[in-house]
Amino acid sequence: VESIGNYAFSGCFSLKSITIPDSVTSIGFAAFSRCSSLESITIGNGVTSIGRGAFIYCINLTSINIPDSVTSIAYEAFRNCESLSTITLSNNITTIDHYTFSGCKSLTEITIPDSVTSIGNAAFWSCSSLASVTIGKGVTSIDVDAFHYCHGLTSIIIPENVTSIEDNAFTSCTNLKTVYILSPVIAKRLTTSISYGRLIEHADTVYIESSITYIPSYITSNYPYRVTVIHDEITYTEHSRNTSHSFDTEWHSDKNNHWHECSCGEKSELEPHAWNDGEITIEPSVELEGEKTFTCTVCSATRTEKLDKIEASDEPDTPDVPDEPDTPDTPEEPVEKKNDSVIIIIISAVVIAVIIGVCVVIIVKKKKA
Repeated sequence: VESIGNYAFSGCFSLKSITIPDSVTSIGFAAFSRCSSLESITIGNGVTSIGRGAFIYCINLTSINIPDSVTSIAYEAFRNCESLSTITLSNNITTIDHYTFSGCKSLTEITIPDSVTSIGNAAFWSCSSLASVTIGKGVTSIDVDAFHYCHGLTSIIIPENVTSIEDNAFTSCTNLKTVYILSPVIAKRLTTSISYGRLIEHADTVYIESSITYIPSYITSNYPYRVTVIHDEITYTEHSRNTSHSFDTEWHSDKNNHWHECSCGEKSELEPHAWNDGEITIEPSVELEGEKTFTCTVCSATRTEKLDKIEASDEPDTPDVPDEPDTPDTPEEPVEKKNDSVIIIIISAVVIAVIIGVCVVIIVKKKKA
């Protein structure tokens, strides 16, 4: 036998135990689903994959040992195995898939191997007795609802490689009182109690790895502890709350933000820059780009933007036409000079009239004579 097919033993309600030989390489979809009396199963060392829902609703299964030959465990493989209290995972799986152990209410502890990189959506949803979780160093992401309703969980360590914890990953973990954070990415973004899947919503104590230089003020204000990792062993050092910090008055900045800083590295008033409208500091031309400088109105940091060159026109420049000179005003003649000219004209007219009259009289007399 090389494989156990889909639904092969599904609904075998009286089946109590089974041994899968080493010749088998795969366990198919829902192969043992709803075998409600199944209490034990031995998986052979030849199995490499366990299909979706392979053991779903095997409500009396109490323990499972998944050999290192297994590299893939599919969606819902052990969902609602309510009596499953002990699980040993393969050291060669890379993913805890969606709902894989969801509803395993008797599960008390789980060690996720270093080979795993992601914990899927609702992977341990409603594992209400789960009190101890060891997350492998290879894990980078914890998906939505991964540990939702894990009421028995009291503490957890988030390894340094974790960069993503999605919404509600730790919602309703009401007894999760102690959280150790070794990841700088997670540490710097815990700005409220509900950040990162409500990881610290119910925590009394949050330990941050001491080499992490930036920690949000929310953490330092409410949780005074730090943690140092030495050779994989955790030691503890208590630090004072941020009331003892002494922040300088000088603004520190990078290209995006500004802040005040304590000598210990703690930052206060971390905010994005507030840029003004900018000022052109180099005018653009046909040959050269221009430059515009913006200044933060809070910390006086500056940034520059390039301005495009001015496009050259294809049409020749039209020479400027000079304005016509103003025509000087013609001066008016004096009033007295005008009056004299009028009198001379009148006198001349009278003299001419008299002469003409005399000539006419002489001519008339000659004709009579």
